[in-house]
Amino acid sequence: MINRRCLLLACLTIASAAPARAADDETITRLVRELYDSASIRDAEPFTPRLLALHEAAVARSMELNEPVSGLDFDYVINGQDYSEDTFTSARFEIVSNSDTEAEVKVTFNNGGPQELRYTVVAGEQGLWWIDEVRSLTPGYEWTLSELLAEGAK
Repeated sequence: MINRRCLLLACLTIASAAPARAADDETITRLVRELYDSASIRDAEPFTPRLLALHEAAVARSMELNEPVSGLDFDYVINGQDYSEDTFTSARFEIVSNSDTEAEVKVTFNNGGPQELRYTVVAGEQGLWWIDEVRSLTPGYEWTLSELLAEGAK
């Protein structure tokens, strides 16, 4: 006969062996896709508090200097200042990794040539997801958004 302790131990063993259920790919992709659906009209960036603090510090420094600073002198979404007609229509989204707490979305598009960005998104409260990092993997134009913003805030 199985006692409660054995049953509890068996349940914990099975639960720990089960793979983590990843977040819904569509939810994660939608967060990034919305940046490309309305890239010219972004009222607020869907950033984590960490990235938002860096962004706000760079904006404050930019206003103090009355000129754009690193991280704010181009639109990270299009990896440039200008965009071509097919920049947004050519955008393709692919989940590279996905867990309960973090995912990475690869975005490829054309803008003066092939572009590749990687968005790291993390789970927040109430099932919301937030962008925690953006990296450009485009050869010759590699950057990490948090590093650019930190530099701009100096």
